Amino acid sequence: MEVRHTPARRICAAMTLVALLTACGGTPPAEEAAATPVVPTTVAEPTTAATATVAPTATVAPTATVAATPTAAPTVAPAIELGDEQRSEAGGYSVQPPLDWETTAFGPVTVMQPKGTTDENAPTIVLEGGVGEGMILTDTLGVNSPDDLLDKLLVGLGSDDGREASLTDREDITIDGVAGRAATIRFVNQDVQLEGRAVAVLIGAEQRFVSVGAAREAEWAGVASTFADVVATISFFEPEAEPTPTPEP
Repeated sequence: MEVRHTPARRICAAMTLVALLTACGGTPPAEEAAATPVVPTTVAEPTTAATATVAPTATVAPTATVAATPTAAPTVAPAIELGDEQRSEAGGYSVQPPLDWETTAFGPVTVMQPKGTTDENAPTIVLEGGVGEGMILTDTLGVNSPDDLLDKLLVGLGSDDGREASLTDREDITIDGVAGRAATIRFVNQDVQLEGRAVAVLIGAEQRFVSVGAAREAEWAGVASTFADVVATISFFEPEAEPTPTPEP
């Protein structure tokens, strides 16, 4: 019986491979009244109450202001240790995979998974680049923007039984100086709900690149930073041209 390889199956196959002091003055005494006949009376001179003298307040000399030294922005180290750079000549990109993950490359596609896993829905990172159609992007007709690439990718991730994949929270990104788009992706594989991140970039008029990082819904939060670190290492170059078939005599 012929096995039907739908776009979803190709993706699933690739899936296998987080705020004054106040002084008081005295009042002088009143003068006594003189009696008749007037007898000279010695009148005491009024005494002026002493006014409290406020000691002068010491003036604090201004403190010299030391100019703040600019602080260099901290360098954010990858959350994981990365391995050596690997190049996909057919895909037109290079990438550093996680050190403790296995990497499998075939044509323009690179698949990364933790070493020793046998789970088809284990954390997976898939990358594909190149010109024209590929194994993940099986239809590139009408693609004029990174969002178009995400839409094509979404179609390919639809399940065989009609359950649709979804892309949400789309946003702008930059990979190797090239503007692109990214989104949260959810899809089903073998009746298991998966969640992840998809990125898409158009390099020039024809060269395109997509990548998907995915894991079981409950596991994705622990894989997201690994995917981000891997994507940060990607650089692009011109892919090798596919050989032109030689007609048979």
